[in-house]
Amino acid sequence: MAQLETRLRDFLEPLRDHGVGALLQAYAEALGRGGEVEAEPLVRDGFGQIRRQGPLELPARGDIAVTRDGRRLVHRIEGDGLESFEPITLVADGGFTTVLAPFAWERAPMLVESRQPRPDWGALRRWYLEWFQPRMADVGPDFGGVLHRLDGPRETPAGWALEVDFGTAPSAAVVGLMGAMAQSGALRLRIGHGG
Repeated sequence: MAQLETRLRDFLEPLRDHGVGALLQAYAEALGRGGEVEAEPLVRDGFGQIRRQGPLELPARGDIAVTRDGRRLVHRIEGDGLESFEPITLVADGGFTTVLAPFAWERAPMLVESRQPRPDWGALRRWYLEWFQPRMADVGPDFGGVLHRLDGPRETPAGWALEVDFGTAPSAAVVGLMGAMAQSGALRLRIGHGG
C-alpha cells in the first residue's frame, strides 16, 4: 500500500488542498466575525450524546461550529467546484478494481459493485472509525486530520451508493478506503463522477 499511496499522492493532494482550503477560509472568516469557533466538532444530539447515523451507525463531524450569543451552529463547508481530470483505473492483485474520477474532497460519491449480494461492511466501518479519530494534521493545530462523514450504503440497481466527506484526512485515507473495500468482498469501487 505504501507504493500505491506514493503514486496517488500527487494526484489526490490537489483535491484535498481544494477542499481543506475552503474549510480553512471559512474557519478564518468565522474567527474574524467573533464568537467561539470550533474546528471539526462531533455531531451530537439534543442531549449532548454523539449522534450515530445511517445503516452503519457511524458518528459524524461538522466542519466548524460557531457559538455566538449563546447559540451554537454546526456548519458544513463546501468548495466551489470539482477538480477536473481524466478517470484513472487501478487493478489490485485478486482483480479488485478502483476507478478514481473527478470528485470534491468534501463530497465524494462512491459506487461499490460486489461479488456477493451484500459486501461485508465491517472493513469499511473499521476504516471509517480509524480515520475518524484525531491524529497529527498538517492543516493546523485546530484540525485533526480526520474524516467527517460517511453516508450510506444504499442499494441501487448499479450497486451500493455511498458518499464520503474526507474532511481534513490525508490522501492516505483514500488508499485505506481502497484496501477496506477490497477486504469487504467488493469487486469494484468507483470514487467520483463518471468513469
